[in-house]
Amino acid sequence: MNVRKTKKNLSNYHPVSAVILSLVVVLILPIIVAVLLGVTYSLLGTSGTDSAFEIWMKQNPVEVSILSDEKTIISPVESAISYLLTVPLQIWFIFWLLRRRKIDLNKNLGLYHFDRNALIYSLVAWLIFYLVISVYGYAFQITPPEEFIKLMKATPFILNFLMVVIGAPILEELLFRGFLFSQLKTTKLGINGSIVLTSLIWTSIHFQYDLLLLIPLFFFGLLLGYLMHKYNSLYLVIIVHAVHNLQATLFTEFLYDYFY
Repeated sequence: MNVRKTKKNLSNYHPVSAVILSLVVVLILPIIVAVLLGVTYSLLGTSGTDSAFEIWMKQNPVEVSILSDEKTIISPVESAISYLLTVPLQIWFIFWLLRRRKIDLNKNLGLYHFDRNALIYSLVAWLIFYLVISVYGYAFQITPPEEFIKLMKATPFILNFLMVVIGAPILEELLFRGFLFSQLKTTKLGINGSIVLTSLIWTSIHFQYDLLLLIPLFFFGLLLGYLMHKYNSLYLVIIVHAVHNLQATLFTEFLYDYFY
């Protein structure tokens, strides 16, 4: 019995390695895609003239200050396309990390279906969470980050939808509630500690938000981690995450100007 348990633990990544690899997925792979995109611009351009592709990608630039007081010019279309090109690479890398250790994908990622009751329970839990954070936002007079909203509204709706409602839930849940949680939960952290740590790391990558916005995001991560543990279905937490992002996207696109 002990031998089997040892072999199982040896197949997993060391907790520190798992965290570092998760950050590589989030921070390094997008840089690689950005470099490749720059090379593509160079190959398509002629005699110092931008190609039609580059002109289309860099249309309607906006000036924002997300990480500092200094203004930065960002091309919404280029930013969105770059993200959407990165997601498949990140997903492939996560699966590669697991396969190279011969880790069971279904078992560790929770690639299992869920029943209707699980979906109903999860959506009700999310709705309660959403109502609580709405009261929290009203009580502390929290407003959405203007610079981030400005960038989103400058991005075509279809690209926002693909990024925020489709791409982000799939990638982030696969990485954090899938890969990272599966690598941490068998360590001394246990289930609860792993849920907290994965939520904390997941929250930290959303550095475009203020602290008061990061607090409810952290608790949303806890909810997703709890649902992942309870139902062991990555598909379920992806749906809950997508529903949450869908309401935020629709609010930004159609209701933000009315309220703010």
